[in-house]
Amino acid sequence: MSDAAPGFRKCANVKSKKHPDAPCTAIATKGDFCIRHWKRPHRYVTLTELRNSYLTRSYLIKIRAIQTWWRKRLPLLLYKNHGPLIHCPALSQNDTEVYSMESLVNIPRLYFFSYGDSKKCLWTFDIRSLSHILSEGQHPTNPYTREPLPPQTLQKLRDRLSFLRRRKYPILYLQGDTLTPEQEWNQRVLDVFMKLEALGYLSACSWFHALTLEGHLRFYRMMFQLWNWRVGLSHQEREAIVPFHAKTTTKLFRLHPDAITTTNHTQRWWQKTNLSLIQGFITRAEEKEKQKLGALYVMMGLVHVSEEAAETYPWIVETLA
Repeated sequence: MSDAAPGFRKCANVKSKKHPDAPCTAIATKGDFCIRHWKRPHRYVTLTELRNSYLTRSYLIKIRAIQTWWRKRLPLLLYKNHGPLIHCPALSQNDTEVYSMESLVNIPRLYFFSYGDSKKCLWTFDIRSLSHILSEGQHPTNPYTREPLPPQTLQKLRDRLSFLRRRKYPILYLQGDTLTPEQEWNQRVLDVFMKLEALGYLSACSWFHALTLEGHLRFYRMMFQLWNWRVGLSHQEREAIVPFHAKTTTKLFRLHPDAITTTNHTQRWWQKTNLSLIQGFITRAEEKEKQKLGALYVMMGLVHVSEEAAETYPWIVETLA
């Protein structure tokens, strides 16, 4: 069983019955637990936590008060996060999950997502299936009816996906309890393109995945040109969009385009370089408006190298003409 990769939550169980003093190191693919431990979980507790657990009468009274509050609050919280069918999936119009084709009762609660459409029909999904649709750059629709998701539902979906990723839960289907390097990479690309969407630019991960080595070189050159002279940004404006962009340790462009022809880097190296470049444009500023500006420049670079991106955003193509 592989160790959990950076950016993904580890299983909360003990390693095994023989090793209750050590935590499991596998990826948490079933809520807080891995595929090996989720059916009979035994949560790992550090010795420090055990030693600091002194139960007094007043302490127990406070615990019961908190438990009572949570019992009243939990149903509303579950409804808000998972939709109207969290406790009664049998009322759903679909009886199987669209991606895995498994029964709805097998969807982990963490990934359970339901909503009502315009005809007041109720539908249930594993949120990872909807995440896959978003990763393709498609306008999110119900896979069964092709009806667009209501704006309120779409916002709830995005908020839930952001919540899961902030807590390092994977939002793509994993094979078993191991995470291959390719799956880890795909999740990283999805995280970046979800951020682009959150900033107002619907985009597909496939635009990035489909780039050839030459495409990545062209993208890098275009981004360098936009940043340094083509858009006409002053040093202060560049600093506002990407703070410390010229500092040696946090430099945005670490390679001059004139040196590209003399380098001998692989396509994977360029993929990582350009993904980090995109991430820098859309995350390093604290103000959202500056992040949106960075996202616009990223889209200018993408329409330059991707026909699908150019077809999606013809108005950006016109600005570059």
